[in-house]
Amino acid sequence: MLSDAPPAYQATPHPARTPPKLDALPSHLLLRILAHLSLPDLVLALRPASRALYVHAMSLARMQGLPLWHDEVRAAAAQRAQGGAPLGSSDPLGAALQDPGADAAPSPAYTTAATATPTSSSSPLSTRSRELAVLDLFLVALSTSLARLGASSLLFTSEDDALRLVPGEKRADLWNLLQPRARCEDLLAASLAAAAAARAGAGRGGQGAGRDAAGAVRGEDVRVELRAREARVLLPFRSGGGRETWKGVASVARDSSEPVEALVERLSYELERAAVQRRTDGLSRWYEARAQ
Repeated sequence: MLSDAPPAYQATPHPARTPPKLDALPSHLLLRILAHLSLPDLVLALRPASRALYVHAMSLARMQGLPLWHDEVRAAAAQRAQGGAPLGSSDPLGAALQDPGADAAPSPAYTTAATATPTSSSSPLSTRSRELAVLDLFLVALSTSLARLGASSLLFTSEDDALRLVPGEKRADLWNLLQPRARCEDLLAASLAAAAAARAGAGRGGQGAGRDAAGAVRGEDVRVELRAREARVLLPFRSGGGRETWKGVASVARDSSEPVEALVERLSYELERAAVQRRTDGLSRWYEARAQ
């Protein structure tokens, strides 16, 4: 009789299953979840957790902080009656700075496809806009102040109050130096890209490409230096010992009442006349004086 007893119960083993992760969700779902977080949480709390979460969080944080950013740009420009940076102009998300002929990849915040996921080309952290890096610095400063105010419900009132807690020297660096310079560099890079596209089109049409495209000045190489009465374009050169050194190759006179766009147009004209040639060696790039 005992031999006919059923075997002891054994649970059927299930294969190990990896628990789902938040950052594996499609972008449109992940953005809806993260949209409930405050600005300090988006900027300060998610960075150590996951790069994918941080990419999406910063995309939302930039949209939240952009109206206040534009208000500060306009306010700072209105105060520049005695010199300083050019009048206000801003496009930190780079919507107007796509290279001619390049495929514009939206950041996750603007992706409409349900299954879209952030990639290296669509990530808002990989944008070509230099002004975006300044916007991120502004968001960090604002988020830090909001976090301090949020520690006490008696102190917390609004983002404007948080902004007033940002140290004066940081505000001066942001609005009088970093933002205007970055905006000028973005516009100058866009102008150089448009000129390169025009030369390439002329070359395909048999009209000659003008300056050698491989040796032309590129937007990613330029720096702009803003002074009270002068604006200069700097390019990397090599010194006698092979060290990189930045030299001015184009300059124009300026005053505080001149819009950024007009200033960059004059800088572009002077830079196009600069007798320089781009050289490369592996990942290194530098410029040399071009033979006349």
